[in-house]
Amino acid sequence: MKFSIPLALAAVAFSTQAGPLQDAEKELFAARYKSAAKLYAAALQADPAESGAYYGLVRALIEDRRSGEAYAVAAKALQRNPQTPQTQTAAGMAAFRSGDLAKADERFRAALKLDPDYAGALRGLASVEATVSKFKTARDLLLAAWRSSPGDPQLMIARANALKGAERVKALQEALAILEPHSDEARRLRARIADDLAVGGRQLRRLTSPYVASKIQLSPDPGPTLSVLVQLNRRHTVRLRLDTGASGIQVPSEVATFAGLEKLGGLSVEGRGLGDEPGPSATRRLASEVRIGDVVFADYPIIVSDAGLIGADVFEAFLVTIDPPHHEISLAPRADGPPPASADPADAASEPNAGFCRAFRFGHFLAVPTLVNGGRGTLFAIDTGSPNTLLDYSPGREYSAMPVVRRGEVSGVQGNVGQVWRVSRVSLAFAGFRQRNLSLDAIGLEDLSDSMGTALGGILGLSSIGQLALTLDYREGTVRFEHRK
Repeated sequence: MKFSIPLALAAVAFSTQAGPLQDAEKELFAARYKSAAKLYAAALQADPAESGAYYGLVRALIEDRRSGEAYAVAAKALQRNPQTPQTQTAAGMAAFRSGDLAKADERFRAALKLDPDYAGALRGLASVEATVSKFKTARDLLLAAWRSSPGDPQLMIARANALKGAERVKALQEALAILEPHSDEARRLRARIADDLAVGGRQLRRLTSPYVASKIQLSPDPGPTLSVLVQLNRRHTVRLRLDTGASGIQVPSEVATFAGLEKLGGLSVEGRGLGDEPGPSATRRLASEVRIGDVVFADYPIIVSDAGLIGADVFEAFLVTIDPPHHEISLAPRADGPPPASADPADAASEPNAGFCRAFRFGHFLAVPTLVNGGRGTLFAIDTGSPNTLLDYSPGREYSAMPVVRRGEVSGVQGNVGQVWRVSRVSLAFAGFRQRNLSLDAIGLEDLSDSMGTALGGILGLSSIGQLALTLDYREGTVRFEHRK
């Protein structure tokens, strides 16, 4: 057998190429994304055909909330060296962040045809499968990715999620040891580990009331929002805003004190949402009992922050119908009963049940494809906590020649939004409905899109869905909108 260069020289050449990429990967895994991006960019200057550097640079830029730069790098990678798993994966990550989930799926699958064990593509495809509630498939893909890249802390955390008790805490601590201690990722992981240690072996969010149909009264707030009464520890009852854009239960610190909530790890993380101010700090406590109407949970984690919110996902064991016109929430049990608290993740059916449409999952967010003025489809998050329907400023500008700048009229978790544009004559088509609006507000949703991991075209608030009954099927990842008389 003949070689074009001696084996010893080949080994030297390989180590010379691998060294800079290894240094960049170390920075990437540590969540030092700016440093990682610089190192990957330098590697590409040295070798513009290095597909591994394209993958690392796109991932670092997206994590550093520089998606526009990531799109440009991914496009260049496809021009330079398209037939590699790294390049296809980089293009898939860019497509996912831009909101083109179908193209992302296509790119990740193309990468896996080139290398069935490529961790980046397995991780990317898992993110797509999770959006359509294929949670078992997503978990299996992430575990396969971890086996291919066991030193990636994001994959180490995914593997830890499949473990229990002391094994899980140990796996999370191993991931934490790789992260830059001052990074947001490390702060969140430290808080999670501290909370898990405080919880111990207790089974959280246990439904202790009978699994039967029930109704919960909705109360109109002083503003155009909806709320429910929640009793904590049989000691304190609080009115919380119903917010499908939030997860779990959040209460102010004085409520936590009045209710005698148990302190957990005590480490705070920063909340994120709409607004231009720094996010509020939040800690977790534990309620021994939570009662909402006739529905009772035991050992329920409570987020202590500035807000008073309850996410509809609190009732995810049921079919949840939010009916603002009749001021009630209806909970319907499933024919096969609630899933056991310790059950493994399951996959949703490939097609929605009759009358339902697919809602794409991004963590606790549910989003539906929406056409704006008959244009290209974008994803709109369903948010009953928002009084108004909002457009992202970029597509909003596309449909109106004369935006008007206003200030301080939209607010969220992170305070007031500094700039709000008024967009006239907007038609929205979603889930079989078409609505014509004389005008809608448009704001920059880039920060929220960064948090979700995909581009949002807007938010469906109560001004659009407040006259409809909304049924959420969290297990199947589907929604249904209906007119109610």
